[in-house]
Amino acid sequence: MDTLRLWLSHQIDTLRSSLWVIPAFGVGIGVAGAFLLAPLGDTGAGVLPLFTGSADSARSVLSVIAGSTMTVTSLTFSLTVVALQVASGQFTPRLMRSFLSDRGNKIVLAIFLGTFTMSMVLLQSVQAETELFRLQVPILGVSLAIVSVLASIIALVYFIHHLTQQLRIDRVMTRVADDTIRAVESNYRPARLGDDEADEVEFPDDAIAVPAPRSGHLNDFDVDAMLDAAREADLTVRIRPAIGAFVVAGTTLAWVWSREGCAPDEEVCASVVRDHVLLSSDRTLAHDPAFGIRQLVDIGSRALSPGINDPTTAVEAIQHLSRVLRALTVRDLGLLVRAGGGSTVMFPRPSFGAHVGLAINQLLHYGAADAAVLRALAELLRDVGEGLEGSSRRHVLVAHLDHLEEVATEQHLSELERPAVDDAIGVARRVLAGEEAGAEAHAS
Repeated sequence: MDTLRLWLSHQIDTLRSSLWVIPAFGVGIGVAGAFLLAPLGDTGAGVLPLFTGSADSARSVLSVIAGSTMTVTSLTFSLTVVALQVASGQFTPRLMRSFLSDRGNKIVLAIFLGTFTMSMVLLQSVQAETELFRLQVPILGVSLAIVSVLASIIALVYFIHHLTQQLRIDRVMTRVADDTIRAVESNYRPARLGDDEADEVEFPDDAIAVPAPRSGHLNDFDVDAMLDAAREADLTVRIRPAIGAFVVAGTTLAWVWSREGCAPDEEVCASVVRDHVLLSSDRTLAHDPAFGIRQLVDIGSRALSPGINDPTTAVEAIQHLSRVLRALTVRDLGLLVRAGGGSTVMFPRPSFGAHVGLAINQLLHYGAADAAVLRALAELLRDVGEGLEGSSRRHVLVAHLDHLEEVATEQHLSELERPAVDDAIGVARRVLAGEEAGAEAHAS
């Protein structure tokens, strides 16, 4: 049941990011509406008197509506594919899922396809007067089809506006940062004892290694349910990969040992672990805030490539990374430990230092010769460290600032650029040291 719950949760998340579900729903509404309206004939014509013509006129109107909406739908699909190609090639391929999750584009496609299918079905119900058939013109249905066309025109204007907004890099990075911060808040509880993170726990040499049943990213897990299962079997569990990590089939997924010191059953051990974790082919942001950091870093790194050469975008990516890291400073990170009834479940998560390294190292490597990037990274460390309680996380930031200063010293910056970089590093150092002068320099 736990495996089914995780699988259903993943499938629901996959459907949210799919391009076809909402448009298919629009097709269903169009077909259902047409079947309900077709038998009415001229009944209800006074409700929406937009069409009062003959059967031939109804056929002409419905044919034009069906043809034009299908043409616009094809154009909409083409523009959507182009937007996905631009997002993948210019920003990062890891943004594809975010673009596919956008509801606005899918609702527009649903309106177009619903209008098309309703017009096509109503077209089949229009009958002229003959010896075998009486006149049947679904006047209310044709009127509603005309209303649907007007809605489609509005939807098309909205789609063009929305698509252009989607491709603005500042909007893209804001959306990624907002989604990442939400993932941080939903997955990491507030830190209770400053910045202390749980230490790694040693496991016995005779612990049973549970192999991964398949290859994929570790996208979801249920620690509480795993603890209940471990308690029933008198087991202690230590998961090996962190959330979001790629696991190769047959490699160690977890170590399991009995708290009583006796050898546990391997089948039970495998069931306790595999029934409460989810491996899937694609990495998602829902339970993995580090994936959002990876997307922002990819955008910044690509902006620093010689082919694009856009350091301004890289600086903006660093600023959004400051927001994410700032949200992480007050969260409980590192090894997740759940204990109860004598059993323990341990799940590794990236530490604060790992998150900071992920956010800084590549951007420092590719932007080492750019004074604006160096200054932005120093300001990131300053903003993240300002007001930070506890020593270990502050030491992480100081270590990265030392490395940043070392890299900046090795660069051949001009006499006009170096003072700004040195000043930013100096302000960050004073802020991390907790000196009052740092706050004054920051304010200036």
